[in-house]
Amino acid sequence: MIGIVFTAFLEHVEERHGIEVADRILVSTDSVTGGAYTAGGAYDHRELVQLVDNLAGELHEAPREIQRRFGRHLLGVFAARYPDFFADFDDPLELLVSASEILREEVVVLHSSADLPDVEPYRFGSGRLELVYRSPVRLADLAEGMIEGCAAHYASTVRVTREERSRTEERVVSFLLEAA
Repeated sequence: MIGIVFTAFLEHVEERHGIEVADRILVSTDSVTGGAYTAGGAYDHRELVQLVDNLAGELHEAPREIQRRFGRHLLGVFAARYPDFFADFDDPLELLVSASEILREEVVVLHSSADLPDVEPYRFGSGRLELVYRSPVRLADLAEGMIEGCAAHYASTVRVTREERSRTEERVVSFLLEAA
């Protein structure tokens, strides 16, 4: 997993809960790097899951809610860091149709070993889109938060209906998006 996700998560935790909480969750995470993440690095996704789980324990919140909240924040981080990419699109559904393929190409160039989810978009006319998320990684809630963050970025109202479709170890989640 790309390092910017880790650095953004820890910055998000520090901003919302303070450096002491960020330090505690780092200390209780089994990390090859000892928690020294860089935005340009690549790390095992299980460390992020563990960081989220540690924060959930610290805050007595569900990991799902922490992932969704962070997903909304992470979309904002990407929008600030790559404004030209976001300027190429007029609405969230347009961006989401193209983002998976474009981001996969860009990330793989920089990090050939990156473990990215497979996100397939299916358009159903104007204002309706299905995104099918497939990954062995437990981060579908993060993806849902990013979808919500994308709608907020474009000041759009998008209704998200989620359906779990997992039948194997691979996590399969369908997100049906309808613009209001």
